[in-house]
Amino acid sequence: MAKFGKKNKVSLNPLDANICLLGLPKIGKTTIMKEVAEKLVGEDGYLFLEMYRENGAKYIEDIVYEDVPDWDTFVEIIDDIVDNRTTDYAELKVVILDTLDNALQLAEQESAWGGFMKGQDKAMELLQEQLFRLRTVGVAFSVIGHVKQSTVTDPITNETYQQITSDVSNRYFNQLKKNIDLVGIAYIDRELVKNK
Repeated sequence: MAKFGKKNKVSLNPLDANICLLGLPKIGKTTIMKEVAEKLVGEDGYLFLEMYRENGAKYIEDIVYEDVPDWDTFVEIIDDIVDNRTTDYAELKVVILDTLDNALQLAEQESAWGGFMKGQDKAMELLQEQLFRLRTVGVAFSVIGHVKQSTVTDPITNETYQQITSDVSNRYFNQLKKNIDLVGIAYIDRELVKNK
């Protein structure tokens, strides 16, 4: 047998995946993620980080969360989890960032790198560095993000449809999705009836 090389076993545990849930504002993303977290790890196994001006936990009964008004607070929370993983956070299995948009705003404020797109690259690097620190101590992370919706008209059929894209820039989203294993889109399914 060679010194290097091992057979992979695919895990069916959702928390072994890096998850991102996207959706329109106020559609219920935080509620969905809370319910999923409680089903997977119980009421004491998760922590929502309400990033910057996010206000998603305000009307959700018994959600476990912490307000994160600035970058220093975010790093302080991650430091505390990493440093006290086996004591204060022994039950913690997943941290949920609510929302990606606001987390990136904090990272941008922290990043002072000049040059073409260097600030955005550094902001994403800073954010991912903190998230993956959680993974090093056995704590999963999930991310909630907003989308924007636009009406598009097909040039051939003249039919209109709704297009949903991430609310953060394509550059940010393309960098993030390289490290996300599962992306979900929350939407309201409606049946539209056309009358002529």
